[in-house]
Amino acid sequence: MGRLSGKTILVTGAASGIGRAALDLFAREGASLVAVDREERLLAEAVAALEAEAIAVVADVSDPKAVEAVFAEALEEFGRLHGVAHFAGVAHSALSWNLPLEAWEKVLRVNLTGSFLVARKA
Repeated sequence: MGRLSGKTILVTGAASGIGRAALDLFAREGASLVAVDREERLLAEAVAALEAEAIAVVADVSDPKAVEAVFAEALEEFGRLHGVAHFAGVAHSALSWNLPLEAWEKVLRVNLTGSFLVARKA
């Protein structure tokens, strides 16, 4: 029995990096999990490796309709959420003067707009 037993946590960016590490930690602490990422294969692998009740939801957090659908699916599956851990983000290794505008706009959509949409819905 962990510190999060009986709690449901939604984790964005759950397929890799900090989001994946948080997903694993929350699972070890007994949480039920809603794992969200746009990388379907990596997300499925992350959820399959958990020893916890969890669902995988493929979504792009920069899309308002997708964020609405994520929360609707989470509530349908678990009834309520006790926390949201938002780690979805993108980065580029290119220097700013070499970064195409489209890449910069994607960073803004995912990292800023995505954060806003998830926090607002939570």
